[in-house]
Amino acid sequence: MIKFLISFALWMVVFLPSSIVASLAYQHKKNAGVVMQLSLLVLSLSLALYLRTLVITPLKIEIVLFGVLGFIYSLILNAITKEPDIPLELIPRGLMRQILLFLFLAPLSEELWTRGLTEGYLLKSGYNGSAIVFSAVLFAIPHMLAFKRGKVAIVTGSFLLGLIAGYAYYTTGIAGAFFAHSCANLAGLIKFLKSKSNSGL
Repeated sequence: MIKFLISFALWMVVFLPSSIVASLAYQHKKNAGVVMQLSLLVLSLSLALYLRTLVITPLKIEIVLFGVLGFIYSLILNAITKEPDIPLELIPRGLMRQILLFLFLAPLSEELWTRGLTEGYLLKSGYNGSAIVFSAVLFAIPHMLAFKRGKVAIVTGSFLLGLIAGYAYYTTGIAGAFFAHSCANLAGLIKFLKSKSNSGL
């Protein structure tokens, strides 16, 4: 139990300062999401390297399989759930910036945070399955906080993606977790861009 409390404390050590930094950047709303993700990235990577919790393995074919699984899972989830209330004011303008945020920066920073740091700490402490589940719970929390409507679908979807990414991290390291998350975001980004073009935004 103590190890899980320490893991949660590590998660909070990254979350609280990143939230404060994002709130300071909120006056420039389109940049707040990027600023928060950069803060998560720097703090998570620093702590994970210091505590030696980051798992980096040689590239394996399973990484591609986790990406395909993440993409298919997200396609199915997007098809069966109503569109959540996305905070559009926080999404950067321009396709290249959206691609950079959703396919690279957010998956990398969030996976370093929830998998590389918190799950990695528990794996290093000798926990396996429970480390994957615990990191999936932590992964779902900020996604729940980011949306106003559709919280049940967001929490459930994030938790299940967290299980996929958590298992990917356990078996293939940070590359597998990142690729699963990035490919899941790709399916979501495609749906977002399609709905945006249909609504004339």
